[in-house]
Amino acid sequence: MFACSDGTNNCFTCANTLNCQSCYYGYGLISSAGFTVCQLCTEVNCYECYTHPKICTSCAYMYGLIGSSCQPCSDPSCYTCDGNINVCTYCMPYYRISSGACERCLTTACQYCPSNASICSSCEMLWGVQGTTCAQCSDSNCVYCSTDFTQCTLCNSPLGVSVNGTCVSCQDSNCISCTYDYQFCSRCAAGYGVSGSVCISCNYGQCTNCSQFYAPYCYECSSGYGAYLGDCLPCHNYVSNC
Repeated sequence: MFACSDGTNNCFTCANTLNCQSCYYGYGLISSAGFTVCQLCTEVNCYECYTHPKICTSCAYMYGLIGSSCQPCSDPSCYTCDGNINVCTYCMPYYRISSGACERCLTTACQYCPSNASICSSCEMLWGVQGTTCAQCSDSNCVYCSTDFTQCTLCNSPLGVSVNGTCVSCQDSNCISCTYDYQFCSRCAAGYGVSGSVCISCNYGQCTNCSQFYAPYCYECSSGYGAYLGDCLPCHNYVSNC
């Protein structure tokens, strides 16, 4: 007998224990043996068919919904072309929509040029907008400066972005990763863990070693205690890890 449980059998949510209410992408609701279950969309390259497996409402990228079937867009640089495979509605990076077709951005390293092929609004990794074109990020330690070559938004570890948009050392000396913001640590050195935005020692309470990403999660404890789901418990409660 079918038993519905959220997140199982391709069912996203259940109406009750016997019937599914909504399905994951690529599946649609259908009655089977008195139950409402989720079944794979029958149309190849269909992305959404929520109401019924045979009724496609949205296609995968590079395909357009023509009636209830998914057909490949005629332009290989097109992401979506619903209603007419010859008319693109959204293009891949490095291209822009121009009268229903995809036109290549003319500037080197330009990912987005929505208003004009010669005017870049966002550049690829390691490059940023300078005027209407792309230039390499002014800071050699910068990974992303897509909309302004002088303003970094992501730095190489172990550096972080400063308030001025440059790459500087992490504010916390025990931090080894603060790539988006030099004041906000995302990973600490061994023996330390992130607490809020800073690094604290793993030696707290009965903990002797903790996650470098999340200090409250302890995985090594002092004598007489064992680590269990991030906590240190007396050995008589969790003997196998003592």
